Amino acid sequence: MGNFDKKYSSEIESVKLFEDDFGSFLKGQKMSAKKVFSILMSVSEAFNNALVHGNKFDCSKLIAVNINVNENSLTADIIDEGIDGIKKIKSRQSPGMHAESGRGINLIEHFSSEVKYEEERNGGLKISITFDLAQVPQLREL
Repeated sequence: MGNFDKKYSSEIESVKLFEDDFGSFLKGQKMSAKKVFSILMSVSEAFNNALVHGNKFDCSKLIAVNINVNENSLTADIIDEGIDGIKKIKSRQSPGMHAESGRGINLIEHFSSEVKYEEERNGGLKISITFDLAQVPQLREL
């Protein structure tokens, strides 16, 4: 149980930094490795979307990550400083089977219990992802 609140600059190096920070935080929550993987993958997709589609790698913009964990759930808020985020999500096309990108929202929605999209006052997009810790879908072993 606990909170994770950090801000990251919108540069490619922030992806690894975020994944290392958040991965360490999750490992301290006494969850199974499969559950950690499912949550980390989903929240990382939201982070990457904020970086690429929201802030467009603009180093002057930040990505805020706010996580709250209690006995039953984990809620992750990923907030960018882009514009028209809701419009972009509503107008997105489902990726084809062989597409190299575009599956992030689908993965987030599959592995989470609930996803909400809100536009911030500054125009940025806030993606709130909730996981019911008793029911986080996990990838099957290969």
